[in-house]
Amino acid sequence: MDHYRRLSRVNGQIQVVGDTAIRVDQSGSPIEYTEKGYTIAEEINLGLGNRFSIPAAPSAVLSTTLQIPAPSNVSLPFMAQRLTIPSSVSLFLMVTQAKIAAIDLIDGDPITADVFSEVSLNNGVRWPTANTGQQIQLAAANTDPAAAHEPRISLTGVRLR
Repeated sequence: MDHYRRLSRVNGQIQVVGDTAIRVDQSGSPIEYTEKGYTIAEEINLGLGNRFSIPAAPSAVLSTTLQIPAPSNVSLPFMAQRLTIPSSVSLFLMVTQAKIAAIDLIDGDPITADVFSEVSLNNGVRWPTANTGQQIQLAAANTDPAAAHEPRISLTGVRLR
């Protein structure tokens, strides 16, 4: 059994955010749209931010928050299943925003990045599928007043095709 069918069996219908229809031309009749079906799924890793640094916090009670540069190479629908931030920097970071297209994925106050470290038992996410052309947006805050930190955030998930 391939990964797509196994994923569908475990999670049920795969939710894709956005329009997944394709145009079907039929001569002599009105234009109709049918849903584009995906039949292949593969697990991939998606890096965010490249060599990006968040400057040191201005004081011990304030933090510096910056938007993480969005990945530019997402060309097929992608469903994130795990968010990973290295434990060497997660102690100093807070995740302040997670958004796919117009859907906010964090409610309330920022979340400590320790939750998403590679040694955490809770770094799984059940986010909606980002369709082609939709942005995956994350923002993080550096709480360390002594040094800048590179978040080195990555997403592990399923790419549909």
